[in-house]
Amino acid sequence: MTDVMVKKIHVGAGTLLCSLIIFLSHAQAQTPFDDLQRAYDQYSQGKFKEAAATFDQYFKTLTPTAKDYYFAAICHAQSGSAAAAVTMADQAAYGIERTP
Repeated sequence: MTDVMVKKIHVGAGTLLCSLIIFLSHAQAQTPFDDLQRAYDQYSQGKFKEAAATFDQYFKTLTPTAKDYYFAAICHAQSGSAAAAVTMADQAAYGIERTP
């Protein structure tokens, strides 16, 4: 094996390793709590329509708290979805009633 062939093998292996590291860093599993945090971040940034959609996605995976429903109601109201805002507000009130 020549020195050039050895260098090509090392470069190829290095490139493969870098590609694998990049892939694995982007392939981390998202959790429902990541969605919830993203929803609150979007809310804080005034991205109400995006936050409403993210809250809705989160609500499909775990049971939300009254606080989560409250902020989702605000997001839906701010994005013009009055019916969804009322539904979320009702859920928030129901959750608060059940909280000791």
